[in-house]
Amino acid sequence: MQTLLASVISLFVSLLFVNAGNSYLLTLIGVQLGLNHVPPMDVGYIMSSYAVGFVTGTLFTPALLKKVGHIRAFSALASVTGMAAISYPFSDTMLFWCLLRAVGGFVVAGLFVVIESWVSSIASNENRSKIFAIYLVAAYSASALGQLAIGYASEQGVYFAFALAGLLIFSSIIPLSISSRNSPSVENSTSMSPFRLARRALLGLVGAVLGGMLLSSFYGLVPLYGSLSEMTPEDIGSLMFSAVVAAMVSAWPIGWLSDRIPRSTVLVGVLLAGTGAAIVVYLLGHYIPSLIYICIPVIMASFAAIYSISVAITNDLVENEERIAASSTLLMGYGVGSIIGPIGGSWLMESMSADALFLGFACVTSFLIVFATYRQFKQSPIPVELQDQFVPTIPEVQVNGDINSPGVVAEDEPQNPVNKADTN
Repeated sequence: MQTLLASVISLFVSLLFVNAGNSYLLTLIGVQLGLNHVPPMDVGYIMSSYAVGFVTGTLFTPALLKKVGHIRAFSALASVTGMAAISYPFSDTMLFWCLLRAVGGFVVAGLFVVIESWVSSIASNENRSKIFAIYLVAAYSASALGQLAIGYASEQGVYFAFALAGLLIFSSIIPLSISSRNSPSVENSTSMSPFRLARRALLGLVGAVLGGMLLSSFYGLVPLYGSLSEMTPEDIGSLMFSAVVAAMVSAWPIGWLSDRIPRSTVLVGVLLAGTGAAIVVYLLGHYIPSLIYICIPVIMASFAAIYSISVAITNDLVENEERIAASSTLLMGYGVGSIIGPIGGSWLMESMSADALFLGFACVTSFLIVFATYRQFKQSPIPVELQDQFVPTIPEVQVNGDINSPGVVAEDEPQNPVNKADTN
């Protein structure tokens, strides 16, 4: 175990800095836009720009890796990310912030591809679960800790607040740059069209799209909801911290259930919990503020599980050699949902009230409950004994195959997509 930890420590330290800086920046932007009384629709466009950049980044990063290698690509992308983070105070125009968010999404997608493909060079069937456990805890812990800096940074002024995000991201360059691990090589990836995947695993694809809508809206608009509800930046940071921790803690029991009962049943149960919590916040949050601190972590845990379960459902229904391609299509569907979600949520907040965000959450989750129930009758779930092992997935730091990103294989491993796609 000590050898394993030594081999991944530099990777995960870089991951800690990237995820802490990125998650902190996302919440900070929502808080700052709320304090500046920016109309919710404008906030929605700004937040959706990140998803546009992220989807584009997942498409173009493999070509960059093939051209310059992982270390140079990571250093360049982290530098651009940090530069974008410290540039927000330079202008308060919506177009400028949309551009910065799109740039941020593009380069962050590349950073995660580099980290994941590097991890793949040391992953094997024997150590995959251990590495992923460390990976999951590192990613969620960094996201949670980043939220705690919101209150302190906001007190220091806007320039300090955004400079801190840049400092965290710039710091991620150092550990990976001095790593002694050999860089993995990049090969061309296979693909699967959304229409083909829909014929094989429609529930998985729909779950990925709606999961993207919900989770992106949560990250982008809940901080805005807090600002509009006159919560202090410290309170918003604490609320988001508890939400991320809830997602991390709930990942294991949800996975445990998914390996023992039909996954679609687990999905419905998770959605019922999220729907109930969202309705409580919408109806009673304004009158009983303490309910917000109880229900919002439940909502986050529910939303974070949707994509993981959708990936698992899809893996059960496609062939081994199709899983990397299917995973790439699911991630693209998640990205499309991430573009739509903040715009729709911000429209509700502007046309109705800040609380209407949670009404929108409840409507989307209710639709997915009905659809998942319908699919259970339309296509019976496969027997539990034939299901693959469930692996929790964080969409923006997704682990594909042997913790590979699509199209990336390690130099010292057999370049056989069938062997590398046995879990997802």
